[in-house]
Amino acid sequence: MDSREFTLRAPASITAIVTALIIASVLIPAAGIYAMVVMADLRIFLLPVIVIQTAFGLFGIIVAIGLLRLFEAARKATILLSKVTIIVFSGVLLLFWAAAFSTHNTVFLMPFLVCGGSLVILLPLVVWWRMVLRRESVRSQFR
Repeated sequence: MDSREFTLRAPASITAIVTALIIASVLIPAAGIYAMVVMADLRIFLLPVIVIQTAFGLFGIIVAIGLLRLFEAARKATILLSKVTIIVFSGVLLLFWAAAFSTHNTVFLMPFLVCGGSLVILLPLVVWWRMVLRRESVRSQFR
């Protein structure tokens, strides 16, 4: 078999992680871009956040392809990406919370709620990814 040939031989748990990772890598930057378009008042504030989200989204798609090909580096990158995602979302959540409640500006309330909802959705996914990818039976399948 040619080493460049792409075969899907990843187990179902890895395929499920890849699916969730690709969906999150596309939806999170798309939601940020949508928020930037809808909330014109926050364009300057949201632009750095959108750039970071897009960079992590592209990185997530690349890592997802590596997971499907069962690369050890992709497994480690997924674990790292899960940590960084929670840290970044928590930091942005605190930033929006401080902006919303210190200035009593309701413009920051919607991004705070969206970021908080995203964190609530992503937290169980991250715990699941870390549990699955750290198991010895899964770790032995990567090269």
